[in-house]
Amino acid sequence: MEEIVKEEEKVFLQMKVWEKLRFTLMKIIKEKLLIPDDAGFSQVIEKIEKPLSSEIENLRDNIISKIMAINQLNRRNISLIEYSIKLIDSYFHRLTGTKTTSVYTSRGKVEVPEQTRKLLNKIS
Repeated sequence: MEEIVKEEEKVFLQMKVWEKLRFTLMKIIKEKLLIPDDAGFSQVIEKIEKPLSSEIENLRDNIISKIMAINQLNRRNISLIEYSIKLIDSYFHRLTGTKTTSVYTSRGKVEVPEQTRKLLNKIS
């Protein structure tokens, strides 16, 4: 799990650098070509000569691929967290001899269906 989080942070930092470069480049291009600040990406690309417009499109593609990588890592993290929760619940049930699971309400409170305290009763 820690490796995935580190990998996600690395991808996020790369994406942050690419986005900063893209923003700076777009600002400079809009100023040089006298394009309004609210103009979109496609409007700017239309007014730029081919070699530079290709470079900007490559930057955009890199950013999109980084976003997709982060989304994939997030989905993997969600799966790992869900699996971990199920595993912890399973261990808890085996340890305590209960068959029901605690449920969190929408307000964050724990609703605990009737549970026996076999383990705690044995200790007392």
